[in-house]
Amino acid sequence: LTGVSLCIRIFSASQRYSLRCYSASYSSGILQRAGNPVRYKVCSHPALRLLRQYDEKHGSGLYDTLFQYLFQDRSIQKGAEALHIHRNSFLYRIHRIKELTQIDLEDPSARFYLMLSFLLERSSLL
Repeated sequence: LTGVSLCIRIFSASQRYSLRCYSASYSSGILQRAGNPVRYKVCSHPALRLLRQYDEKHGSGLYDTLFQYLFQDRSIQKGAEALHIHRNSFLYRIHRIKELTQIDLEDPSARFYLMLSFLLERSSLL
């Protein structure tokens, strides 16, 4: 089932509407499409492409900063250490990422989608 068809079934069964329904089941759709790199680009979180493009233009390291932030369990200390930068520089970068992408990094489903996108991008599937 794709995320959309799963949500339709859940909606039909429960007669309740949930905005998080598609987000929560999005991973199944990504994984189904992951074998095809062209389709994967459609499924990947658009913020990752935006950050890569921004980094290419400005040499800012925001893509790697977001990766470390998420995979260091949002630890400023560990993220800064992993990138060998000062804690305040790391905090500034996180602030800049939020400004550029308008992502709510406090939202677990947004973080999951980003982490899954990072993992698929870095996997041998591409």
